[in-house]
Amino acid sequence: MVKTKKSVDAAARPSSSSDDSNQNTSKRKSKTPVKKRKTQRVVFEVYPGRQHAVSKKVWNEIKHLQMTTFNCIPKAPFARLVREIMQNTVEGRQDFRIQMEALAALHDATEYYITTLFEHSNLCARHAKRVTLAPKDMQLVLQLKGPTDPGFP
Repeated sequence: MVKTKKSVDAAARPSSSSDDSNQNTSKRKSKTPVKKRKTQRVVFEVYPGRQHAVSKKVWNEIKHLQMTTFNCIPKAPFARLVREIMQNTVEGRQDFRIQMEALAALHDATEYYITTLFEHSNLCARHAKRVTLAPKDMQLVLQLKGPTDPGFP
């Protein structure tokens, strides 16, 4: 039978019922448990060679949002905004109708545009060695790419 370290230590220790009564048999203090972090940290590389520690909850949320396909902008407010823009651009007609497929296509294109704008702006902020996104990052992206560039983003 293979003895583990714990069993060897227990066998080597004298028992409390030994005939040597002068020996001080004080109990060993148990170590206080180390407080564990509420969230574990995961290290990943955003850029090669640079490691960033992100909490497990944030990492799981990022993975969840990357796997989902739902739109971030709610449908009803987006539809109201589209109707308002349509009414403001064409004077005289107030009874515009739009098909649901057309509205869904506009919705997807808008979310794609905004998402890539934020991604490129985040890259500009990272290049400036900042974590916080600033308005000047978005202005730089819009200057470089152009808001009406067909290849944007």
